[in-house]
Amino acid sequence: MRYVGLDNDTRGITVSCNIRGIVSIHAHTRGETVQFYEIIEAKVLGAITWVYFPLAEKETITAGWVREVDTPLNDRQPALVLRTSLYRTCIFGPYVPQDRRHIYRFQPLGNLSASPTGVCYNDMGIASASHFRLGLTYDVQGTNDWVLSDPHSGDMDSPPDSTIPQWFYSSASLDGAIQIRLCVDKQKQHVPCIGILLVYVDHEESLGQWRYDRDIEDMVLPAPIYVFSGNDSTAGPYVRVVGSREQEGGDWREITGTDRIVWWFTSECSIVVIRTAGQAS
Repeated sequence: MRYVGLDNDTRGITVSCNIRGIVSIHAHTRGETVQFYEIIEAKVLGAITWVYFPLAEKETITAGWVREVDTPLNDRQPALVLRTSLYRTCIFGPYVPQDRRHIYRFQPLGNLSASPTGVCYNDMGIASASHFRLGLTYDVQGTNDWVLSDPHSGDMDSPPDSTIPQWFYSSASLDGAIQIRLCVDKQKQHVPCIGILLVYVDHEESLGQWRYDRDIEDMVLPAPIYVFSGNDSTAGPYVRVVGSREQEGGDWREITGTDRIVWWFTSECSIVVIRTAGQAS
């Protein structure tokens, strides 16, 4: 079993997933190394998608669940679900369309009245040869005063019209953001932006994939922001986020200060939808 501690030094959580569920869980701290990305990818056959959830100053994990297919079979596609002291919830797993949500269940991970101190799971998660196990450890002397209800399956939205069977979903408003950090994968020939970090005064929101072993570029707001959507013949749909239009051709869209960014992603692909204030899904 592998243990991942959660304490006051935890700055964020990254979960890697394959098509069957959770592969690894990592808690970020100051001064850490980023070798774990390559270590995990070297051990796992097939594509890995990285889901990052940044924690704000003094924000703590208050509860956890596993979302899984409600079946007696082993292929339950487990996803970790965490809730924080700021009443934020992150589902570390693919988006489940509305017409399939009835076949999923949320199983509490331990004692919801105590304070979580860490995550335990079998090494390499669903990719290991052993039966998948996941749990939270708790401070038996600590109490959790948060009023906790069962989580739901996230926002209602329409996944991309695509032959790709499994998409991950993230969404946040640009309103109130003071900085955008771009995660650019220069190891790929088409140099996609695989994700962004929206920085607000009191917290951060991660859209798409965020990896600290890729190139990080910063944009201070307010500033012009443009999203370019392209399609690589091998990798599939991708995006670039820039501060100025580099060319006249292509699919470009400007993001304004009140827009909501919906970022659909897989291990290789990204599709970004920009919604103006008040626009329905």
